[in-house]
Amino acid sequence: MAKTYPVLPRGSVCVIVAPGDIASLAKSARHNHFKRFQIHKFSEHVGNVGRLPFQNRVGHSVKNMLKSGAEKAGPLRSALDLVQPINSAFREHSTWKIDMRAVDSVFQGRRQGWNRGYPAAQKIFQGNSSTVMRRVVQMQHSYLYGGASGIKPLVSIRKDLMEVTGNLLDGSDFLELMEYGIRRGKPRTFTYVLMPERLYMAETGAKFFINMMSKHAMHCSASPEVVYAGELHFRRAPIGSGEPLYTLVLDNNSGTYTPDKFDLPLVVEVFRRNFTGLDVVGLHYKDPLLKRYLSELPWGTGESGSMDANTSYR
Repeated sequence: MAKTYPVLPRGSVCVIVAPGDIASLAKSARHNHFKRFQIHKFSEHVGNVGRLPFQNRVGHSVKNMLKSGAEKAGPLRSALDLVQPINSAFREHSTWKIDMRAVDSVFQGRRQGWNRGYPAAQKIFQGNSSTVMRRVVQMQHSYLYGGASGIKPLVSIRKDLMEVTGNLLDGSDFLELMEYGIRRGKPRTFTYVLMPERLYMAETGAKFFINMMSKHAMHCSASPEVVYAGELHFRRAPIGSGEPLYTLVLDNNSGTYTPDKFDLPLVVEVFRRNFTGLDVVGLHYKDPLLKRYLSELPWGTGESGSMDANTSYR
């Protein structure tokens, strides 16, 4: 017998908008797509943050961690290299943080722990260097998701920020918020992590994530367990196919947490309950149908694309 779930209250959303996406958001606002959203904080983009000042600030923070005994012998240079992509990511990629309802009632408390056989995850969650690496990943998360107020090296470089908050009433709102999966004129994939109370998302850009230890660990602030994780994209049905015009396609493509494919129906149910009216399907990352869907997307050169299961930035 199929399970039934209670009707959900309306969810709230916070979008950290990169300077490169401000024009697109403003255009949407003029068309009333964001009539239920309001700008929480905004200041003009005043220029790029230099690599050396940025690294010096972060380096000072990490060195203080080392001196305090958090890690007596850690790979400081590697840690700094992992933080640096935040700077360029901020100028090119927005992030989405959405309150989700009924997650635990659907999953019944099930969690996905980190993959102990995955080398990148091992560097974050175990071993002598894990304390520093975990802290760096947490700094990445705080910077990209607007929680950097308590991290001094990041405060001064968050001034070029637009933060939008509001409520999502249904699946149509979610589609509008995500601009139907189109970023800078082309379809994109998005990395997501589902936690007990909210969903974290950002565009899956190879240039952005290539130097990050784990993109999914970054989205959940180096949590040792998540409810689910993977990638998603929006599929537009061919004209005359008789299918829903837009479908949200979810998968379990995360090497850091390797979510169980048998839990995909639960993820689909959570999304359907939170974004009513939205057509949602879940596919295992090795499913030929998913690979076909991804191959049909007109990827831009050097941008988001289908991620191989063995890539080092999962």
